[in-house]
Amino acid sequence: MLDPIEEAKFDELKGKFRDLKIPTPPEIMIGLQVHDKDGNLTFDDIQRGHSWTRNYWNILTLCIFNQTNTSTSVFGPGQLNKKTVDNNFYGYDDYGELIYEAESGVYTKGLVVGTDNTVFDTNQYSLGSQILHGTGIGQLTYSAGSQINSIYNTVDNIWTSTHSRLFNNVNENSIIVRETGIRNTRTFLIERNVLNSEIELVTGSRLTVSYNFSSDFSAIDA
Repeated sequence: MLDPIEEAKFDELKGKFRDLKIPTPPEIMIGLQVHDKDGNLTFDDIQRGHSWTRNYWNILTLCIFNQTNTSTSVFGPGQLNKKTVDNNFYGYDDYGELIYEAESGVYTKGLVVGTDNTVFDTNQYSLGSQILHGTGIGQLTYSAGSQINSIYNTVDNIWTSTHSRLFNNVNENSIIVRETGIRNTRTFLIERNVLNSEIELVTGSRLTVSYNFSSDFSAIDA
């Protein structure tokens, strides 16, 4: 559920960006729907993501500065590197695209989900506890991620893009989902979101996670 006070602040901030003639950074809205084994909708919510990681911001900056790998052991302020989920460091020469489409059964890239609700921190480079693809206890089957199509609204001068993925619980035990994220094509975690409330997926249910991105270009296009 969206917080109307917070949304008012975002509207005010976007107005300031327009006044300064600057496009807004990409915003994230995360849609969450659960259907039971009979196809009935049992949960439907949307929340705002605040959760681009340092990997994301460093990748964008590396594209501009063409910076070499400033450290192979430190991940944080003053360093322009990326850190994979298995604790490896990379610099500009292997920055990795921000494309995150994934094939069916692939859980090392694309939209991913997990069970941990540790408070988000920009320096996180993996989900707290990612759920793996499979049919066993504690696993979900990962469908293929939807094709990413960007749309430009010529009236509002806003770019939008939506990416979604379906997760099925086909084993005999319930699974609790508490976090979502995006891993790019080089397996860097570029976004991690802790859900406002946990979602229980009982046997036979399925979760659809949709990431809706937007960026207001009216400051330079209008």
